[in-house]
Amino acid sequence: LPPDLRPLALRSCGIGLGAYLTTVHLVPVISVKIPRSKYGCDLLKRPPRQKIEDKDKTIPESLGLVSGVVFVLALVVADAVEADEVVDAHTLAAATLAIALAILLGFADDILDLEWRYKYALPPLMALPLLAAYNGGTIIRPPTMIRRLLTDTFVGDVSDRLLGLFGGSIVPEGLGLVDLGRAYQIYMVLLVVFCTNAVNIYAGVN
Repeated sequence: LPPDLRPLALRSCGIGLGAYLTTVHLVPVISVKIPRSKYGCDLLKRPPRQKIEDKDKTIPESLGLVSGVVFVLALVVADAVEADEVVDAHTLAAATLAIALAILLGFADDILDLEWRYKYALPPLMALPLLAAYNGGTIIRPPTMIRRLLTDTFVGDVSDRLLGLFGGSIVPEGLGLVDLGRAYQIYMVLLVVFCTNAVNIYAGVN
């Protein structure tokens, strides 16, 4: 590790350790305050195909709020401790707001049992802070098979015209690299929708 990054690494480890200890302390404290109606059952730790009874529901469903809030507070502390030349305060604030909105969405789902149409509609709104703060590149490198299609077939010409509608193009000297332009923001929104629902579906299956 470069010497100039060692203080940053030590401070980050200290903040992470503090967040972990805080979460370990708060989980049992908050769990006793959650009503029994919001408890669930871990299906992987019981015999399959058996009816779930009230006595099987031993896991508070909304305890993710504890670790989520502690994580956001850790980000706020990191933003206050680190210098702006190490951490971009504007980008970190946008990421923190997006994470806070994701936590709020998860908590609302646990309490209100939101229908799937809302779970698809709300994550794009959650991604708006990231889109507003993002000022990085928009060039991607597709898999080898797709790069060959983009450089050796008519698919490349068609794709180049379509990307031109979003200010993007097939990079001619990039051996199949693709500049998505404004379509990169659509990709970011779709990625947020996928990640949030993938985690939610996994938790639901469990």
